[in-house]
Amino acid sequence: MSLNTLIEKLENLNSGLNGVKYDKMAKSTVLLLKELKKRDLTLEEQEQLIARFEINFEKIQSQKDVKMGLSKMKSLLTNDFGFVPLNYYSTLGSGVGLALGTCLGISFGVPFSNGLVFGPIVGSVIGLLCGLFAGLIMDQKKQVENRVLKNL
Repeated sequence: MSLNTLIEKLENLNSGLNGVKYDKMAKSTVLLLKELKKRDLTLEEQEQLIARFEINFEKIQSQKDVKMGLSKMKSLLTNDFGFVPLNYYSTLGSGVGLALGTCLGISFGVPFSNGLVFGPIVGSVIGLLCGLFAGLIMDQKKQVENRVLKNL
């Protein structure tokens, strides 16, 4: 079985499972599978993906099963195959950098007279920029490895 047949199978599941939520989840799953089809995956990776996706698709009986299958697919792609959403590391790096920068700004600003006012501001700006820079580098590395999915 190939990704094309999985896409067709999911599109044909519409009978009996009608609803706005189902349509949204089914469309996002189809978009995710179509994006995976465009990737240059090895035959071994494709076989593993198809085998694991088939298990999730066989259990679909209701809208809840579709949602659970989609979340399992996403976790499978991120944990086992190393795919990440677009700008994943930039977002993560800026959040961590902002938190650490604010803490360090407070710590280093205490001995100075206006340090409690300006320390957190300067620390958060420096931390945010450092975290964002590190995140951009890691995002570029994943982009070169072709492991970034827009629909994840």
